[in-house]
Amino acid sequence: MADPVRTLLLEIEEQCGQIPGCELLKAAGGDARLRKLKATFSAAVSPGYAAFATRYDGGRLARLAAAEGSGPAQVAGGEPAPDGDDSVYLHLLGFEDSQRILREAGQAQDWKGLWPIARRGLRIFALDFEAASEGEQPVVEVGDRCVDRVGSSFLRFLSACLGEIALGENADPLLLARELCRRDPGLAEHWVHLIDFLEDSGRKSEIDAILDEAVRCASPPGPALVIQVALRALDKGDSGRALAAIEDALGLEPLTARDDDARLDAAAILLVLASERGDDKAKQRSLEALGGAAASTGAYWRGEALRALVLGDTRRAELAGRVVAALVTGDEDLARLSPATPALLSALRALLKSREALEQGELDEAVRQARVAAGERPDLGICQAVLAETLNAARERGSTVGVSWATPTWRRASPTRPRPRTARPWRATRATPWRAPSWHRRCSIRDGRARPWKWRCRPRIAGETLSWWPPSAATSWPR
Repeated sequence: MADPVRTLLLEIEEQCGQIPGCELLKAAGGDARLRKLKATFSAAVSPGYAAFATRYDGGRLARLAAAEGSGPAQVAGGEPAPDGDDSVYLHLLGFEDSQRILREAGQAQDWKGLWPIARRGLRIFALDFEAASEGEQPVVEVGDRCVDRVGSSFLRFLSACLGEIALGENADPLLLARELCRRDPGLAEHWVHLIDFLEDSGRKSEIDAILDEAVRCASPPGPALVIQVALRALDKGDSGRALAAIEDALGLEPLTARDDDARLDAAAILLVLASERGDDKAKQRSLEALGGAAASTGAYWRGEALRALVLGDTRRAELAGRVVAALVTGDEDLARLSPATPALLSALRALLKSREALEQGELDEAVRQARVAAGERPDLGICQAVLAETLNAARERGSTVGVSWATPTWRRASPTRPRPRTARPWRATRATPWRAPSWHRRCSIRDGRARPWKWRCRPRIAGETLSWWPPSAATSWPR
């Protein structure tokens, strides 16, 4: 029977040989390096990383432009190109480079259980020995105050990176999402992105099959994946299964910042359902989970209502409206979102295009679309708020667009302004393609709270099944 670790490593080696600029540095002394690594951590080294480290000591994964010489050369010692230069997609650290990072760390306790294995600019990726499941250490991105999981194992992480490089920067997002799920099915975040793209492309009929496969493969599932089960159940009117999934989402520890936001979504939906059922205990629990993020979560769901109306998803729009009504007092826009007249839909489409353009830094287009939205429906406060935001952004960044006009009746929705190109004002992340070294955010956009430094998701106990999942599915969970 073929060894899956050796098979995957062979595939990675073949792909590196086929993609210009991707190379793995062969080096002798692999057994000695592994002995030193084993002496550092109490947990056993994962089979995938052990197989790689035995044969190689670093390397680089580069895009075609870097291979043709358009990017800066790699400096001695494997140091990365300056941050912001994407000529080299990912530097794989040699053993000495990893040790140097640990030696030079300002707070040694912050790196407890972490072994650096790759970097891109200032971003560092490490094996997490304290979150190992069945002998495999997941790959995490190390931030200032927390860690975010980016790969279910070292070899799967490399395979996903190579998959994105092979498809190219202009790859279709849906095709890329499917490829990443195929290459690293154990990472829940890949499945969440695939489901997002299916929703946005109006292919919700495919989501049920994807969810079935995602729950079987993702190990462990995070709140962002589990809340998708709840949303699909609500789409079908199955409130019992939805409530069970929501309870599971609130009970799971987050793997990423997206999971932090998913727990807030779960709490918001639970608040709506509990209020309608008269369940005071569940209502109190949801309010405690929301904490100070109720207003920003309501702002996010207002954006979800607009998106759902544009897509013609009336059930999701109705749910979003109920969430906003529960979280935001006196929201006058809600009553004005029905009926869905052509003028309203035209305004909402322009509004979403304006937000997309602003996120991409296309200020002229952002202002133009915002003016279209405000012209179609000047009575909507969100249209006036987005118009004001685009005009302010154009003024601050010195755009050539005219910024002197602004309607005197606009009202600021006052969501927390996000970091450019990382999150939208209503905290949506659904259209962000997977970029292994860059797409993770390290704190919740909505409430600004970062997870404690060593707050990591612990693997689920073998054989345990989620309460909303049929018992027969337990036999197909990865072991």
